[in-house]
Amino acid sequence: MVNSKATSVEKVVRTVGKNRVTQRVDMSHAQQRLNDIVRTAIVKTIEPDLGRRFEWFEEPQLLRYEEGGFYGMHADSENPIPPGDYWRKVTDRDISLLLYLDDNYEGGQLRFGCFDYLLQPKAGMLVYFPSDHRYRHTAMKVTSGTRHAIVSWSSQQGVAKLRQAPKNAVQLPA
Repeated sequence: MVNSKATSVEKVVRTVGKNRVTQRVDMSHAQQRLNDIVRTAIVKTIEPDLGRRFEWFEEPQLLRYEEGGFYGMHADSENPIPPGDYWRKVTDRDISLLLYLDDNYEGGQLRFGCFDYLLQPKAGMLVYFPSDHRYRHTAMKVTSGTRHAIVSWSSQQGVAKLRQAPKNAVQLPA
């Protein structure tokens, strides 16, 4: 969740709590390859499908969910305003992107609570959706095996921005 009090126009500060059990895999040796994979997914699939252009995407991460790993219900670009009936956009994420690398695990489904929809990811599956509260989602607990997914978020061209692009933003062709 974004820490609204510590976040500024220049920097987004996130707080990690009990809502998440996952590991970020160090991919510094292959970051350019991850960037290329996500750039291709955005330019060749997402932009044509949505009929929109995107300005940049956040440097992709490779997440590992081992047995017991999960990520509780959350929205990727908004925080709830107590008592939770209203939401405030806190990052310039417009589209969330997940690319699943394996399927030799049990559990680990992607759940969209607002739609009562449960997706069992398969290796090679690309899933993308709006980053706002309407698409709050959960990575359900992995009950056996290990799940890996590349994750990133993209900002649409021509949309007012809350702050500067993050330092790890990868620019897309205009």
